[in-house]
Amino acid sequence: MNEKDRTRLREIEIYLAKEESLMGNFLDRNYPKGDFQQQRDSHGMSGTRIYRIWSGMKIRCMDKTRQNYKYYGGRGVSVCERWMKFINFYNDMGNCPAGMTLDRKDNEKGYYKENCRWATRKEQQNNTRGNRYIEFNGERKTLTQWSKCTGISAPCISYRIKRGLSINDVFAPTKKSLMKAR
Repeated sequence: MNEKDRTRLREIEIYLAKEESLMGNFLDRNYPKGDFQQQRDSHGMSGTRIYRIWSGMKIRCMDKTRQNYKYYGGRGVSVCERWMKFINFYNDMGNCPAGMTLDRKDNEKGYYKENCRWATRKEQQNNTRGNRYIEFNGERKTLTQWSKCTGISAPCISYRIKRGLSINDVFAPTKKSLMKAR
């Protein structure tokens, strides 16, 4: 985290501490939910990308009315108690680097510091439940990753596996992949 981010984080922490001590449960008791949310988000980060990422994470895990809830909260993926407050999430993860998204290292576990990282879209695509992993020569990669490193098309690898070829025959070079290597 750079100095600008640290300064902004300190400002947010001070603001939120003052807000919590002055407001207490007043907003909970006296404002409709939408107004309360507007009051709480007045820390200045609600329009930022990092805030939208945090909000999206919570919505996926907690809002049963959302279409993708079944893939997150519906199958037990949750947000840790610490990250229910934006400032804690921001403190643990910092700003999202350009071109990156929030990714869970283990997709069977929830959102918490040790299980989350900033990843590229490509890294995320290789870290989904639906990926098919293949072990060959002591390495475990997705079908797409093997295709890229061997020069054999993904449909060809898939077809060979479905036909029941041995793993060595699955990765035997094709004429096309040999031509690409030249």
